[in-house]
Amino acid sequence: GVLPSDPFTLKHLLEVTGRVHLSRPPLVVTDENIVPLLSNRAFALFPVPRIRKALSGDVALAVFDRFLSLDGRAVPRLRALGRAIAEGHLKIYSVDPSMQEALVRAGLDNGLRPPGGDLLGVVVNAGAGGKVDFFARRSVRHEVTLLPDSHSAALTLTTIENGAPTSGQPRYVIGPHLGRAGDNIPLISVFCGRRCRLVRAERDGDRVSLFTGSELGHPYYQDYFTIPSKEIGVLAVRTETPGSWEGDAFGGSYRLTILGQTTIRPTHGTVRILAPPGMHFTTWTEGMRIRDNTATWEGVLQGGLDLEVSFEAPSLPVRLWRAVSDLF
Repeated sequence: GVLPSDPFTLKHLLEVTGRVHLSRPPLVVTDENIVPLLSNRAFALFPVPRIRKALSGDVALAVFDRFLSLDGRAVPRLRALGRAIAEGHLKIYSVDPSMQEALVRAGLDNGLRPPGGDLLGVVVNAGAGGKVDFFARRSVRHEVTLLPDSHSAALTLTTIENGAPTSGQPRYVIGPHLGRAGDNIPLISVFCGRRCRLVRAERDGDRVSLFTGSELGHPYYQDYFTIPSKEIGVLAVRTETPGSWEGDAFGGSYRLTILGQTTIRPTHGTVRILAPPGMHFTTWTEGMRIRDNTATWEGVLQGGLDLEVSFEAPSLPVRLWRAVSDLF
């Protein structure tokens, strides 16, 4: 089979093994330097691609060999692997059908599958032709307003702060390749629930048209633009989704699955869910905050995240009045 991973997998393994020494070239890798080394520093230290790629392979091999050769420490090793898989850094695929089915059932494949409710995924691919994403800071703010008749309206704000320099780094890293040195050119794809539709989109406050596509039945809306060095770009996507929550005029529930993406600098996420008019929250996922009719989650987006809230009309008289109103 195949086990794709990223430098954060090696970081988790090094937290168990401790520092690992390489003899040629002489190098010491630790859980603190492995990610910046492989994603940025190596391009300046080893400018010849053949040597740099060989180094990456040697580092990964040395860390894995040390990890697998440890005596004992079974629990810390299992936790390190579990964390790497849960956060989406390590994926597993097997050519054996029964093994692959078991991986899917256990959630170890990190595959895209139908959620049990609404969906949000913000995926950014690099379009600048370099490695300026190392310097990017990203945040995602998602606001969902639950409307009557199980409908909802959502606003997704993706903010990218480009901290890339325009000099002092190899051309391979900061360019120019497309545009100018230090330009960040993100290809942003905003995924939503299967029945959602685009209402409008704005880039840095100006209305824009987005490319529309789908992946395994999940629609996405995509934009591609340039963020110069030391500047900030913001993409706002407004969508509507019919049938996004279950229930009636007396109460219901809403579930949101969020697909995280691994970024060198952690992506900060904020999710706000507004209860349907005239209702209040009764239960919610641990870690959410409730104030008035708004449920809020805030933290780092990595791996998968499921948020679920339940709500109901505030009092028995109100519920009875709504029942009578529905009859007429």
